[in-house]
Amino acid sequence: MKKCLTLAAICATLTRPLVAAENFTPPASPRLTFNFNPGWKFFKSDVTNAEQVAFDDAKWTTVSAPHTYNDTDSYTQIISHSGGDRHAYAGIAWYRKHFKLPASAKGGKVFLEFEGLKQAGRFWVNGKFAGKYENGVTPCGLDLTEFVNFGETENVIAVKVDNSNDYVEEATGVGYEWMGRAFNPNYGGLNHDIWLHLTGKVYQTLPLYENLKTTGVYVYPANFSISGKTCDVNIESQVRNESGDQQAITLSAVVVDASGKVCAKFSSDALDLVSGQTETFTASGKLPDAKFWSDVNPNLYDVYSMLTVNDKIVDV
Repeated sequence: MKKCLTLAAICATLTRPLVAAENFTPPASPRLTFNFNPGWKFFKSDVTNAEQVAFDDAKWTTVSAPHTYNDTDSYTQIISHSGGDRHAYAGIAWYRKHFKLPASAKGGKVFLEFEGLKQAGRFWVNGKFAGKYENGVTPCGLDLTEFVNFGETENVIAVKVDNSNDYVEEATGVGYEWMGRAFNPNYGGLNHDIWLHLTGKVYQTLPLYENLKTTGVYVYPANFSISGKTCDVNIESQVRNESGDQQAITLSAVVVDASGKVCAKFSSDALDLVSGQTETFTASGKLPDAKFWSDVNPNLYDVYSMLTVNDKIVDV
């Protein structure tokens, strides 16, 4: 998995010294990420049976995410009162999307990432309820693996969005604390980017605690020596094994500069995970001749985290 590291500032050992002028080409792995923003059908109202596969959405409006249904009705009148905009639509709307998945992805995992939506959402995939979202702020994820078809058979996802000002959580009956229109405009819809992730059955999780309860990959520097031009680079990666068998897994990392040159490599010890087990792997090492970020020279590094099973790369 690729992460960007800015040097403004459970471990492992450096496995090999820096190779001069070595360019890095990410190895192939089952992980693929697709932009899921285009091609949504949209209707601004509640609709009966819109979650069903056979529902006819041909006459709905075609939109792309990020999308809000309040882009045409917000602040349409001069406000001479407290309390913010009172005229924008707040209520239920529906989104639907038809999509296919490659046959080669069968046997792996399928995740959908919503970077956010407003206020609450309920999700159906091929007519089956797949999850809900109610906090209106954080990203959320869905594990679609058990719901989807592969190859030429089409899939349909339906999302029921509700940005009602008086929305309350199902479990608690409590409203959203920061719903005040005066300082938190309530723009309803799928108003952030959406991503489709395909992985193998041994994989690094996504940083999507809402629904998936996973923490993903965390990269951070430490132990800076400005005069010595060095620092430590640390990677913490939550890894899950759903292969059906016990696997000996190793986490390795490659630090690459803006020109594509390899600056450091390091790895963890191998760790056995039984099927269904999730663990956080860690790897760290020195980054020599570090080029620290500044407003004059805004240097950035890419960090690639990789999983290996039996000398085979299974996730990048």
